Amino acid sequence: MPNSGKRLGLIFIAAATAVSMTACSNGNANPKGQEVAQQQLDSPKEVELTLYSDVGDPEDEVNRVYIEPLQKKYPHIKMKYVRSAVGTTMADMLGSSAKFDIFYHGRGPYEEKLQEFNLMFDMTELARKNNIDLGQLEPTAVDSIKEAFAGKLYGIPVTLNSLVVFYNKTIFDLFGVPYPKDGLTWEEMFELAKRMTRSDGQRQYYGFSMNGTAQFAGMNSLSIPFVDGKTNQPTILSDERWKTLFQTVFLNPVMTETFASAKKLPNWASFSKDRNLAMILYTASVPNAFEEELKTLDWDMTALPVFKQAPNAGSRANPIYFGVTSLSKHPDAAMEAIKFWTSNEYQMEMSKKGKLMASKSKDVTGALGSESVFAGKNWGAITRYPFTPLAPLTKFDNKVRNVYTTHLNTLMAGEADLNTALRLMNEEAAKVIKEELSR
Repeated sequence: MPNSGKRLGLIFIAAATAVSMTACSNGNANPKGQEVAQQQLDSPKEVELTLYSDVGDPEDEVNRVYIEPLQKKYPHIKMKYVRSAVGTTMADMLGSSAKFDIFYHGRGPYEEKLQEFNLMFDMTELARKNNIDLGQLEPTAVDSIKEAFAGKLYGIPVTLNSLVVFYNKTIFDLFGVPYPKDGLTWEEMFELAKRMTRSDGQRQYYGFSMNGTAQFAGMNSLSIPFVDGKTNQPTILSDERWKTLFQTVFLNPVMTETFASAKKLPNWASFSKDRNLAMILYTASVPNAFEEELKTLDWDMTALPVFKQAPNAGSRANPIYFGVTSLSKHPDAAMEAIKFWTSNEYQMEMSKKGKLMASKSKDVTGALGSESVFAGKNWGAITRYPFTPLAPLTKFDNKVRNVYTTHLNTLMAGEADLNTALRLMNEEAAKVIKEELSR
């Protein structure tokens, strides 16, 4: 037993020596090195994503609006933007190894492209996993994308667009007419426009116009569908609201007389460059899109006029949807990016810069334009009324809308009466739909 006790003592001595050595080793360790090592373990793995769109947004704008704020918040997410061009069309991208993780576009083309190129990825579970609160976003935009895809979440609205009226204060001052105020009906708007359609002895001024009829046909506050999705028939004759729209707006004498005099509807160039147009209906994105032009004008905004039949209905929102694609190898990281773009932090930052965001927060909408170069303008005109519900989409909408708007020019020119124009629109739209169905 004596030998046994000796061996036991040696074991205790060895153990104590080991503990002592470990303690000394720990005491001499570099705390900073340990901290760096731990940070490396804790840091998210770097990932590179590709953002793609064929909407045509320039690279510098996309970097400034979307990518730079994202990378400032999440440095581990590297992102490059690819836009459609020669060699990078959607078909080119899908035919090569150059896949993309996130796709964005406006309502209509977004849904069409997803289906045409089989890009659909249901984000329902990822949104739940990332605690994305869809309830904080404009409900008409969320409802529309879900309705288009039977409840599946193939897109999330990040920004919006809507209609507003811009006016040139210099022309109003020239004729001593008070500036327009929010809350006008269409009848009141045209009464004002009539006063502003006049000559100063040297040049002709026009009171009111819009930058193309197609935009208004798609975003007006009556929310009329172009096609009945159940019957695949045009709605131009079956929905009386089309007649109301044409009679109230396009056939108003101010519009028809302006069309006859100018041989067209005066457009944005008439307002910003020729400066012979007092008021123009255009989208809320104009102050950002034409910042340099507007810096040289004395201008402001007033709310979209309302129809007597819908006195509290604003423009239809035109959402810009972002979605993880079925091509993505990094859906979690892509979802993290979309979560950031829908966050209150980002939405507030962009709203202050004058971008109409998808958030329905009163704080976010109330901050609209407050830090833009045009702070002090009537930004509240853009959000004065709640957005009207979005009419259901069909795959025929764009072509049918083109049929309707082509005949609008004929109508305003007085080359056809309303009933004849409506009949021709119906016949041609039905033909377009039939051709599409036969493909």
